[in-house]
Amino acid sequence: MPLNDMGVSIQRLFGVGNMRRDMLRAMKTFPRFLVLVADREGDMAREVEGLKREGVLTDEAIYLWDTSFEEANFSDEELVAMIAAIGADRGATLTLDAQKLHALYNAHRSRAGDLRPRSRPA
Repeated sequence: MPLNDMGVSIQRLFGVGNMRRDMLRAMKTFPRFLVLVADREGDMAREVEGLKREGVLTDEAIYLWDTSFEEANFSDEELVAMIAAIGADRGATLTLDAQKLHALYNAHRSRAGDLRPRSRPA
């Protein structure tokens, strides 16, 4: 059954920086019950705490992944394959492999303040 037939709508937040504005817009459009499923990238946890203080969200309506959305759902190999396919559609050739992606991602996490290196799946 399509989600719309059940009264469910999924709103794209377009990144952490736009989360608050788009969430409030969704609240106006779908006032019955809002559930937030997101990852903890950027300031998401802080933004969620603010929305809880304002009464927009409750603990029962929030699920924050401990990892990024991409990390929780795709392997490094799958991410590289998706990037390569998008690039190929635009005439580009990808020189990135899964191992390099993994190393770059862990370096980014370290600079972003998330010091837990991501382990590679077996």
